[in-house]
Amino acid sequence: MKYNKGEWSEAYAFVKLIGEGKVFASDEDLNKLSNKIYPIMKVFKDEIEKYYETNTDEGIVNMVNYDGDIIATFESSKFIDIADKSLDIISNAEGRSFEVSIMKNFLNDIGIITFKSSSAKKEDIKMELFDLILDKSDILTFSIKSEIGSKPTLLNASRLTNFTFEVEGMSDDEFKSLNNINKEFDRKWLKIKFNKIFGGVVNGNYKVKLSDDKNNVLYQNLRLIDSKLPQMLAFMLFYFYSHERSGDIKLLTDKLIEFNPLQLGNAEKDIFYKKKISEFIEAVTFGMMPNIKWDGNYEISGGLLTVKKDGEIVCHHIFYDNIALKNYLFKNTKLESPSTTRHGYGQLFKENDKVFFKLNLQLRFK
Repeated sequence: MKYNKGEWSEAYAFVKLIGEGKVFASDEDLNKLSNKIYPIMKVFKDEIEKYYETNTDEGIVNMVNYDGDIIATFESSKFIDIADKSLDIISNAEGRSFEVSIMKNFLNDIGIITFKSSSAKKEDIKMELFDLILDKSDILTFSIKSEIGSKPTLLNASRLTNFTFEVEGMSDDEFKSLNNINKEFDRKWLKIKFNKIFGGVVNGNYKVKLSDDKNNVLYQNLRLIDSKLPQMLAFMLFYFYSHERSGDIKLLTDKLIEFNPLQLGNAEKDIFYKKKISEFIEAVTFGMMPNIKWDGNYEISGGLLTVKKDGEIVCHHIFYDNIALKNYLFKNTKLESPSTTRHGYGQLFKENDKVFFKLNLQLRFK
């Protein structure tokens, strides 16, 4: 059973949370809020039709099948011990994938043969939490992101995340000259090429607009958040690919506000653009996929669990911690430029005597 650091982090979180029987809330900077606790009653594993019932008073964990029969009982401290020992191995491991034998053997002992979550699902863990405010428990689903290893991706690059732009005012000679800017020309060829096009727009020589494909599933999904969200993200992509800057979402949103492509009034543009970009990031974190028509509802009902580098796990509850959650995502995400060859973007092309180019949208933690 070989997994990467992110996947082993999910197993670590699963075992650690069962052992501790609680998780603390977090502020927007991932600081634990010691006075805000979410007690964990049960942790579910649907694949094997079992759940793990915590009893912190007695220091035990019951493994229960979906008929309600207790199959086995373990000491809570065993879960914590296995998690802590596994953390050192996961943190210091080298290579793309590796085994953590102590975790693998323990998972087998508690009835779990394979652990990896489906990449087609946003849900990483399902738990029953006790709501101390409403004095009742609810079964909620959570996404798990880890600071151990590579930074997690929120929206994976594919040809389905390409945005198509139409260019007006470009001559044939300019078209050929710009397309000669490629990997052989300079390693920063993307920035050089699209900086020239962006400069042409600023100088009034070109007009660039998003090509509106009504059959594009991603555009349709984005419009459920706001009818103009595709245009907002298109501007951010165009600016990102044309400037020698990081893909920091906050920086790009500042540029969105500065250039104001929707021509909003000064009184509303700051709030509006930030709100819509924050809603987009939350949507791709909890429910929206670029290849599946979205109904506007989140797959995740509980929120985001983050495994910090030191192994501490904190929670952003989607309801109780929503402001902190949105601020955390907004401050800690960025755009990236994936492989142009694999994802088919970066070159100018013509269709029906019109000039187009594609830019790819990929979002990850920074």
